[in-house]
Amino acid sequence: MSEPQQPPVPPHLPATPQHPTGQPGAGQQPGAGQQPGAGQQPGQHPQYPGQMQGQHPGYPVQTPAPRSGREGRGLGLIAVLIAGATFALNLLVSLLAPLLYSSAGGFETFNAVSGVVAVVSFLAYAAALVLGLLAVKRAGSPLLAGVAIGIAGAGLLGLVVNFVASFFYRFM
Repeated sequence: MSEPQQPPVPPHLPATPQHPTGQPGAGQQPGAGQQPGAGQQPGQHPQYPGQMQGQHPGYPVQTPAPRSGREGRGLGLIAVLIAGATFALNLLVSLLAPLLYSSAGGFETFNAVSGVVAVVSFLAYAAALVLGLLAVKRAGSPLLAGVAIGIAGAGLLGLVVNFVASFFYRFM
């Protein structure tokens, strides 16, 4: 049989522990009863010079990864795209209204198309508003998130006013 493998000693540590006053006695911790200052700096463990107390020798100190500013940008971009596409859809329906009025179904066709577009627009504007608000909370440029919040907020407000106005016109 061969001898058991021992882990290699890192190059910045000594191969054998070095004690300034010799070998510690049984039951005595290395460095116990010693005052920092006699050849030691405060906060250093005498067994591993150069290592700060609280760090594990042989393991690198882990620091959190720096956050990039692109995390919030993705949500903001998606929110702007949803809000812009919804605005374009509403604009297209408004521009096609004369063609829908003159079609075979007339007003019924326009009411059906505008009702479906209103429901889809409400859901899309609400999603864009929520994504915009989430994007503002994250690190990154808040410009896209602000644009999405503005477009979605104005779109939702327009839909609500349109719904309330059409509801009251039924009773006139």
